[in-house]
Amino acid sequence: MDKRIFGKDCWVAAVTGFFTGLFATATIWFSGVKIPNLVLFSIILIAASPVWWVIVISVGQILGRKFHPVIAQLTKFSAVGFMSSSIDFITLNFLSWLTGVTEGIIIGPINMPGFILATINAYLWDRKWVFKSERRGTRELSKEMIGFFTVAGFGILINSAIVYLMTTYVGPDNFSPTVWLNISKIVATSVATFFNFVGYKMLVFPDVPETTGQTVK
Repeated sequence: MDKRIFGKDCWVAAVTGFFTGLFATATIWFSGVKIPNLVLFSIILIAASPVWWVIVISVGQILGRKFHPVIAQLTKFSAVGFMSSSIDFITLNFLSWLTGVTEGIIIGPINMPGFILATINAYLWDRKWVFKSERRGTRELSKEMIGFFTVAGFGILINSAIVYLMTTYVGPDNFSPTVWLNISKIVATSVATFFNFVGYKMLVFPDVPETTGQTVK
């Protein structure tokens, strides 16, 4: 294993972890969730998130070498996915707070801007760090981007449909509308993330070698 590449992966994991913790903290503040000692909790979350993702990436590299390289790739995809999701969540909660909308047909459009920003962020990180695409030509890049955003487009439809259905038809009485909106978003994001990973792996980056920190010859 190339230690320089492994070290770079850990640094990238720390950066993605920091922003994940930061945006997750902002989401909690906007959502109005009651947490004792919220300031202390926020500091711990922001500080612990980079450490957690460095550990996850390190374990993924070890398991990837021992069993299958896709494990390492999946852990990096997860790190990017959590950061992108945190962008999605903070955008959704900010727009919900701004408009007062937490359910109904209008929640679909309210949900979309965050997913679009998250998808752009995911493309940039997935292309260079997770799948390490080396495509350079205009035609190749155009084909790659069209494929990526097509998969992401289906992902946003799945994401928004689940959020709409859960907030409009399933919402329980023992959760506030804002809390249930975020629970619905977690379920929707989990399903959409799995769909996106399979789509990217099979359709967008099928020819990219799976590596676990070693230099590709």
